[in-house]
Amino acid sequence: MSDGIAMVKMLLGLPGMDVLEVIEGDNELVIRVEITATIGWCPGCGVRAQSPDRTARSVRDLSCFGRAVRLEVLRRRWRCREVLCSMKTWTEDVEALDATAVLTRRLERRRVVRSASRPARLLRLLASSGCVGGR
Repeated sequence: MSDGIAMVKMLLGLPGMDVLEVIEGDNELVIRVEITATIGWCPGCGVRAQSPDRTARSVRDLSCFGRAVRLEVLRRRWRCREVLCSMKTWTEDVEALDATAVLTRRLERRRVVRSASRPARLLRLLASSGCVGGR
């Protein structure tokens, strides 16, 4: 691991992830990361899972040094080895991300905090996230 990658990993501060590469674009930094877990267990039956491949997911994160940051997260696709198990395949969870989010949780929190000074906007944000309104 190069010293630059180690520094980015420290600054990124996302436990359970390794920084693979940093790509500097004109207006953004793209940081490729992967989950560090190497063994997976089926959430359905508990059998040790097999990882045939990975899938990439792009999410926005907090800006760094005045530049937008996009994380390219490589997640393992797991497959249950138990033929009778109903789980079949799934991708690993990432603690810092919600399952379908396009923003990291910390970026979402920052946006909510900043919008707190604008009550109408805050209510719209909370309603769209299912926190208020609806049943």
